[in-house]
Amino acid sequence: MQFVSFGGGRACVTLAIVFAWATASVAAPRFQQTDLFVSGQGGYYMYRIPTLAVMPGGTIVAIAEGRKTSASDSGDIDLVMRRSTDGGETWSDLEVLYEEGETAPITIGNPTPVVDQTTGALHVLFSRNNARLFVTSSSDNGVTFSAPTEITSVAEGFNFDWTRLGSGPTAGIQMTSGRLIAPIWLNETIGVPDTYRSGALVSDDHGQTWQAGQVVPVNADPTILGTNECAAVQLADGSLLLTERANGGTPGRARSTSTDGGSTWTPAARDSGINPQMTTVKTSIARYSLASEGSKNRILYSAPGATDRSHVTVWLSEDEAATWPTHREIHSGPSGYSELAVTAGKTILLAYESGDSDYRERITLARFNLEWLAGEPALPGDANEDDVVDAEDAAVLSAHWGQTNATWAMGDFNDDGRVDVADASILAVHWQQSLAEQALAVPEPAGAVIVLTGLPLLIWMAAGR
Repeated sequence: MQFVSFGGGRACVTLAIVFAWATASVAAPRFQQTDLFVSGQGGYYMYRIPTLAVMPGGTIVAIAEGRKTSASDSGDIDLVMRRSTDGGETWSDLEVLYEEGETAPITIGNPTPVVDQTTGALHVLFSRNNARLFVTSSSDNGVTFSAPTEITSVAEGFNFDWTRLGSGPTAGIQMTSGRLIAPIWLNETIGVPDTYRSGALVSDDHGQTWQAGQVVPVNADPTILGTNECAAVQLADGSLLLTERANGGTPGRARSTSTDGGSTWTPAARDSGINPQMTTVKTSIARYSLASEGSKNRILYSAPGATDRSHVTVWLSEDEAATWPTHREIHSGPSGYSELAVTAGKTILLAYESGDSDYRERITLARFNLEWLAGEPALPGDANEDDVVDAEDAAVLSAHWGQTNATWAMGDFNDDGRVDVADASILAVHWQQSLAEQALAVPEPAGAVIVLTGLPLLIWMAAGR
């Protein structure tokens, strides 16, 4: 055991470093699951179409369709929700976000939450009977919502003669420019796959108004005749990637890109990099981290891993969705639509339809970290995940010293929910170590003490700080 002191008087902190413990107590791979909506409970025959919104303050809002009397895509369908204020550990009771007509066969569906990180507002787009489009907003993390505003006329601006439409149904995103992106699908003739198109609504005034761009062209690949349910992510170069359900032609996935913020799109191209045998289904894509923010460029993708709606899997790309070499199965049984989100503390959330004999039995939330997904240990002390323990990580730890409900990204390297001396000792032991060197490194106690004493302002705790 080594003792090192920082400062003097009221600012003095003594670290007792037990090296074997410090190197063994870093965050381990974590995986937990919770059933959020169970069919047959809460007054609903079935729940489908999960979506997620992670608010700037950490509140998680899970939204789904509550189908009152049957599994049908039309009928008496409401938007229902649950909220969590502790990272998904506990959840509020089931609430109705919006419904019409009590028991009347009015379909309120296709939830598309869009979070504005600047204003803290949550905008939820939805369709009524797949014929009209509305948006409702919350300024208090989903506790209350405004009366819905109809924006059907906006969708008439698309360059496509549609008779049916639906937002998402998946979460929209906010670009680094501040623009809000809400995916949408349009349809000319129900049941005719080649009369579906994908696109996006955009807002440059924090959701006050919305505009339509152009639909994704389907004139480049003869195996893709129509696309619908889609999801967007912003790439590191600022462009948008849209992943689309390809119903017309050969079933599977299609992809398009936009360099003008979603106003126009490249023609739909076959995307076989995830699961080339994938059935038609709504999938999800989400940004995990960016190199420009001190980490790596990482994107997540969720979809069934089989030829049918089963074996839901999450993939990881570190080359901006060009390849997906890392993946892990979440549920081995029936599983359908899924929705990804990432918390500020880098916990990955996956809400997905699941069951034992039918994927529509429940909507489950899986929570896990990158270590579990990748099956590889994180570098202890690397708060910003740039694969080296350095002054930037020390600054993160110092800034969050003493905080509770902490995460790895805040300096909680031993996963006890607090940033304290134990985390400082872990950082010190691995100082200037890279991920490549980790397997070969054997910490020397004396050397670690020298490093620790040389960290300027690593930790200073004064009552008047």
